[in-house]
Amino acid sequence: MGWCNATILKGSVIANDSIVGNSAVVAKEFQESNVAIAGNPGKVVGQDISWLRVLII
Repeated sequence: MGWCNATILKGSVIANDSIVGNSAVVAKEFQESNVAIAGNPGKVVGQDISWLRVLII
């Protein structure tokens, strides 16, 4: 897994369980958890995001 070049600027807030997209520029507070943030400037592009990885053997 490599770096995705997202930029998080001073004073930004990203809530728990949120996702920041590739090359996104986050410049404000995102208080809502479980969101996907993408773009320049960053904005919410998805809500109620949850990750569930099922182990398949």
